Amino acid sequence: AMTLSTRICLIKQGLLQQYAPPLEVYNAPANTFVADFIGSPNINLLPVKVQEVKGGTAVLNLARGSVKFIAQEALPLQAGQEVILGIRPENVALDETGELTAKVYSTLPSGMETVLRLDLEGMRLTEVVFGSVDFKVNEEVKLKIKSDKNLLFAGDGEGKCLARGEVY
Repeated sequence: AMTLSTRICLIKQGLLQQYAPPLEVYNAPANTFVADFIGSPNINLLPVKVQEVKGGTAVLNLARGSVKFIAQEALPLQAGQEVILGIRPENVALDETGELTAKVYSTLPSGMETVLRLDLEGMRLTEVVFGSVDFKVNEEVKLKIKSDKNLLFAGDGEGKCLARGEVY
């Protein structure tokens, strides 16, 4: 659908979820269903809890630590709220200065890139590493989230997209 169409129509149980050009669907999905449907490998959808909100910045509990989500507008969130953090695999980067530590669960080297499946304290995370590299199972790696295209979704089951922003 991404490579052959000028617009994509996604329907779930007979209800229109989103109708838009491919890159708009990829970068600004209407909800978690759309976000998970479009893209390969699939988007990382991580359940997190809002610790604190100030305008367009939210502190989110992730693994044993926390990350800041900075949106371009005020966030419709409150402390204690359960939300879903959406991070595309290409926006997860191996970085020795990263504050997140994960263990390699599996690797899929394909020549030009390697798809890493990581275990972040019980949460599965997918990362794409460009280049012909491989990793050992259970090897610890440090991670950073890059890009300002990360997403926050409602944790209410409908998964409506609430904001797009930077995570650090």
